[in-house]
Amino acid sequence: MNEKANLGELLDFLRENNEKAKTRNPGLFALNARIAYFHATKTNTFQTKVFVEPDSWKDPVQLVETDECPSSIYHLAFNLKFQTMKFDRESNALVITGNSEKMGKYQVTIVAM
Repeated sequence: MNEKANLGELLDFLRENNEKAKTRNPGLFALNARIAYFHATKTNTFQTKVFVEPDSWKDPVQLVETDECPSSIYHLAFNLKFQTMKFDRESNALVITGNSEKMGKYQVTIVAM
């Protein structure tokens, strides 16, 4: 996965949603979002807060855990190095794809509200 390309996609998502993103600290943004989580044969949709910190070396995208999306089952933190991020301009969504032992192949679609 190309970290620079992922960062560019993440920044495009933030630029298009900057009126919905609230700045918490310099470089840390908070968004209320609709999430669609696809893995194996399951789809889970829910709403939660998303924190985006593009300059973070660790996990620049983090979902807040909810009852519908527990961290024991789902990945809630996403890294530019280990996942692929794509900004879908048609749906104004950030789409994150990955593959792990915990979940197998998965896709997370984030739409700011």
